[in-house]
Amino acid sequence: MEKNLGRIKKYPKIRYDYQSFDYDHLYFAGTLIHSIDFRKSSGGFIHGFRYITRALHRIFEYCYHQQKWPSISLSWFSLTNYLIKRINEADGIYQMFGQLVDVILIDRINRQCRYLEEYPVRLLPRLEEITGYTSDNLLILNMQYGMNYSGAGRDVFAFDRISASVDTADRSNFLHPVLYYYDSPLQEKDFDNVKSGFLPLTSSVRIHHIIENVLTLWMHPDEHILPLRIFLENILNINLEQRTVISYARKRMLQKKLTIPVQFYAAI
Repeated sequence: MEKNLGRIKKYPKIRYDYQSFDYDHLYFAGTLIHSIDFRKSSGGFIHGFRYITRALHRIFEYCYHQQKWPSISLSWFSLTNYLIKRINEADGIYQMFGQLVDVILIDRINRQCRYLEEYPVRLLPRLEEITGYTSDNLLILNMQYGMNYSGAGRDVFAFDRISASVDTADRSNFLHPVLYYYDSPLQEKDFDNVKSGFLPLTSSVRIHHIIENVLTLWMHPDEHILPLRIFLENILNINLEQRTVISYARKRMLQKKLTIPVQFYAAI
């Protein structure tokens, strides 16, 4: 095999599907796949490349056995809660920040969505080829740092490094969730000149930053959940407010006094 060097001498030059540039169907796994995310993410270490290895297995499953990428189907009304769960519990997109993303395929006809976890970000232009699924409407969950968080001469502990307001969540510097919505499939050319760890800013993209949290807990009703729900309502054009019988009754009681028989209370 010819020596086809990657980012530095000890790493091979590989494609974004972890396949050799020199030979088709020859793949790399383990620390060697750090060739793609060298000094960009955690692929050089076990806490990172174990998730890339799982993604590689899923690529094999569809490429060689026609088994689609694992996914679940959700109603639009379940999406907010599931996103909050993933944002707070997901390990793959957290450890491999900027390299693995969650992909949500939006079905506007049936008001459903299909949720794919931990998909390689640079393979988004080949989504149907890799997963077996396709959609014209994509919602991408990415974990990313601020654009200028670190670098030569930058103080990552600077006094003003933390964004303290939901209104300035897009200025968050520390690792935080960012959602990208596209109303058309991504193309390979869209990634030209895109900084590693970020997604393309196409003409159709809509972006929502969830404000950073030093404890990486994104569960505050007003700071995290409500802004996310409003963003989803805007892109889906639907009211996602959850209403139960009890919450509806409480709202009505605040508006006016209800006449409810005593027997009703006795039955509760």
